[in-house]
Amino acid sequence: MEDLENSTDEDPFADCCPWLDLSCCHCSCTEYPRQMDVVLTNCTAGGTNIESDFTNCSSDDSDDEVFPIDEIIEEYEEYLVEPDEERETDESTPLFTEYVALRGSSFHEDCQATLKKCRQILSAKMEVELRLQNEPDNIRDCNAIIVQAKVNSQWDRIGYIPKEKVPKFTSAIRNNEFRLMKFKNIKCQFIMTDYPKWTYLASVLVTKTGKWLPNDGLYKYNDNL
Repeated sequence: MEDLENSTDEDPFADCCPWLDLSCCHCSCTEYPRQMDVVLTNCTAGGTNIESDFTNCSSDDSDDEVFPIDEIIEEYEEYLVEPDEERETDESTPLFTEYVALRGSSFHEDCQATLKKCRQILSAKMEVELRLQNEPDNIRDCNAIIVQAKVNSQWDRIGYIPKEKVPKFTSAIRNNEFRLMKFKNIKCQFIMTDYPKWTYLASVLVTKTGKWLPNDGLYKYNDNL
C-alpha cells in the first residue's frame, strides 16, 4: 500500500478515485453481515470528503437517509415472481418434485419426431403440456408408464418412466397424487452405435402431493403392483 501511495507514476484515476486514508475512516465492514449494510463515516481521501450513501440499519446515531423497504418493493414489483398456484396447498400436504430422465426415446422414431417438435416449441418460449399414461398392452412390461406430450392438439409419446421408478409412479397414479409435470430439458446428443446419429434425449420434473416412495431396484418387468 505504501509503495502504491508513494508512487510517482501518474494515476489516471486520482481525481475520481482518490486514495482512502484509513486513519481518518471508520468502517463497520468487520461487523458485516451481523450489522447489516457497511457504513463509512468521517471519510477523507486525497483532501476530498466522502460521505457514504449507505446506512447501517442497526445504528441509532446515523443521520443518513433510510430507504423504506415498501418503496423499494413497489419500484421493483413488476420483476417479482408470483408463487405458482399449483404449489399453493395445505401445509398438511406439501408438494415434492422428482427429476426423471426418460428412457426408450432413442429407440422409437415417433418419440424422436415428437421431441424435435417439443424442442422447437420450447425454443419459442411456449409451454408443452405433458401427461402420464399406462401401457398395459406393452409386451415387455405390462406396468410400463409412458410420458406423452401434447403437440398440435394431439398426444404423442416421448419416452418411458425408468423401470426402477415404475412402482412408485404406479402408486402415485392410483392415489391421484400428481399435480404438475414439465420438461427439465431436451438435449440433442450424438450417440455412437452401429448407426451413429444425433438423438433427442429428454428429462422431466414431476410434482406430486406427499413424499415420493423410494426407487425399487428389485422391480422386475410384469411384476404384480
